[in-house]
Amino acid sequence: MPRPRLVYVTTLPVTPALLLRGQLAHLRREGFDVHVVCSPGPELDVVAEREGVTVHPVPIPREIEPAGDAVALARLIRLFRQLRPDIVNASTPKGGLLGMLAARACAVPVRIYLLRGLRLETTEGGLRAALERTERLAAACAHRVVCVSHSLLEQFTPAYAPPEKCVVLGGGSSNGVSPERFAPTPERDAAAADLRARLGLRDAFTVGFAGRMVEDKGITPLLDAFAVVREQVDSQLLLVGDDLAGDRVDPAIRERVSGDPSIRVLPRMDELGPFYALLDVLAFPSLREGFPNVPIEASMAGIPVVGFAATGVRDAVVDGETGTLVPVGDAPALAEALLTYAHDPELGPARGKAGHERAVREFAPEAVWSRWTALYRDMLAASGGPAPERPLVLHVLPYDLARGAQVYARALRDALDTPEVRHETVTLFDGEPGILDPDHTLGVPRQPLRRFGYDPRASARLGELVEALDPVVLVTHGAEPLKYTLPIANGRPVVHYRIGISAVRSGPRLELLALQHRAADVVCGVSRETLEEAVELFGVHPDRCVLIPNGRDPERYRPAPKAEGPPLLVFLGAFAPTKRPELFLDVVEALKARGLDFQAEMIGDGAHFAELEPRGRALGVAMLGRREDVPDLLPRATVFLFTSVPEGEGMPGVFIEAGLCGVATVATQVPGATTVIEDGVTGFVVPPDDRRALIDRVAELLADPARARAMGEAAVARCREGFTLEVGFARWNDVLATQLRRLHGAA
Repeated sequence: MPRPRLVYVTTLPVTPALLLRGQLAHLRREGFDVHVVCSPGPELDVVAEREGVTVHPVPIPREIEPAGDAVALARLIRLFRQLRPDIVNASTPKGGLLGMLAARACAVPVRIYLLRGLRLETTEGGLRAALERTERLAAACAHRVVCVSHSLLEQFTPAYAPPEKCVVLGGGSSNGVSPERFAPTPERDAAAADLRARLGLRDAFTVGFAGRMVEDKGITPLLDAFAVVREQVDSQLLLVGDDLAGDRVDPAIRERVSGDPSIRVLPRMDELGPFYALLDVLAFPSLREGFPNVPIEASMAGIPVVGFAATGVRDAVVDGETGTLVPVGDAPALAEALLTYAHDPELGPARGKAGHERAVREFAPEAVWSRWTALYRDMLAASGGPAPERPLVLHVLPYDLARGAQVYARALRDALDTPEVRHETVTLFDGEPGILDPDHTLGVPRQPLRRFGYDPRASARLGELVEALDPVVLVTHGAEPLKYTLPIANGRPVVHYRIGISAVRSGPRLELLALQHRAADVVCGVSRETLEEAVELFGVHPDRCVLIPNGRDPERYRPAPKAEGPPLLVFLGAFAPTKRPELFLDVVEALKARGLDFQAEMIGDGAHFAELEPRGRALGVAMLGRREDVPDLLPRATVFLFTSVPEGEGMPGVFIEAGLCGVATVATQVPGATTVIEDGVTGFVVPPDDRRALIDRVAELLADPARARAMGEAAVARCREGFTLEVGFARWNDVLATQLRRLHGAA
């Protein structure tokens, strides 16, 4: 299916370079064929390289030039007839008008006029009349007018377009503001301290301004207000955005600024995070805006904002919550508001904190981009246009069984599958009625060829499926899927999830495993031990290793009050040789011989259950067999005893289950044990063959239930912090997002 073609039109290349940063690449990842049309300039090359989109330089005059405008319109129409876009998004006054006219002339199915502001608000006479006509014409050519703020929408409707045609996405903004660029960090604080020292700034009440030093930005009332402030408090004003050279700055403003030693003009900065960190308050006295980024940047940095209640500004600043708004042009009121922060040192940090929380919640780029994606999808669907294909991440597993790896893979698939990215699973071999419910099965019998180490039918069928589905990333759950996936990946990133320790320690098979692991783009491990083996045994570089424990749901596994009576010792697992259920019974027998008063239960079944059941009952152990209500049974325990051998383990999820249930664990040293259990704090970890240590540690806790309870409480805190499904899924999202960015960056 063809990717829907989305064309952005602006007047100057600085607009996509600054105001569409990241959004273009995001939409490309969402399945759109993205193009940018604007006047030529070096910024356009930056956009093409950074965003991975196609650019088309078309000279578009910024001011009214009838002849130049006619030529630009003709070029746009010719280009649109070649591109045949499904969507045109046109913005900025001239780019918006000509882009909408050309899109209308070419019958583009979805036409969006993005209103970034109303230039006419601060004009008069014939120019205002001309601008009013162009706004009505651009809106008339559009199917939808997206206003970047609610106050801008109020100004625009119904004078220039019917209300039903106009919309604001969320709280406003066309692209959002990145927390990573402005939020306080130790590194940013250090950069601010360095900047303060280099500039020789005083320890005084500091007001900042970022923007062009022109009348529309309110520079004159700001200078008037600051003159009042400096008379009452020790203060300084920092200006960044324009230097004092050139014709852009009015000579009268240049004279006022250069003649005041308490005003500093800072050199131009590409990153303003350190600048905001210098401030006590940001002044933003703009007379008109669409939706300004500067106040949101300051809010992201935790700085309160004082400004005029102008169009757009009153959407970016919540008066009395994230800053203070005063009547437009009222310099005395602006001075009074600034002085309020100077006289109350607790007010600024409190409102800065509220501003940061609001900015992250409503104006992070990802939130804004998702609203644009939804709008494009909805309008394409309404117009009958092609729907963008969501990129697919395909998870490969050996087979479907009712086991922990399949349970986790199903939860992972369901959690990560979003409107932005699809996640599907495939099993290589036929299984029993399990729990994964895979999206795809290859129908290959588990025997007989697989016993020889490789079944070519599985490889061929997986290759056919991958060719048909065209996933962008492949995730292999276990070593067996890795060897089938690598030969058919065909350049796609492979993320390998190590869920166990290898039994192969030498020889040709070890060399083959090492080659396979080093061929994976990322190796994720359920425990430190699985990653240490990848590095030390297989030679995987540590930078390509990520720890992602197979977490559990804290709403399903949670503490409950302990029953009255003797403490309870519990075994939970399969009755299989590697789990050593007989060792649990040995421990029970030894503890009873010591005269300890306690109860014991064994939960689980398997080949050895019938063999061990008589002995267990003779020792007074409740043999519960397989149970579906483990989350209700486990919290009753005082101590959970884990007796497995190390071979075959990678990260026993039961450690996390017991920890979330508030149960102290005594475990043999297997891979994953010390990843989850903090020895001596949330439980004990003993050598796998030290039977005496196992008995002694269990005896300590059964004899001191208060200590066991304290360990259980510590286990809850530890597991909720680092071993929940949510924590693991967040790490998976980071890993896969990095692969998607890398993939598209190379496209």
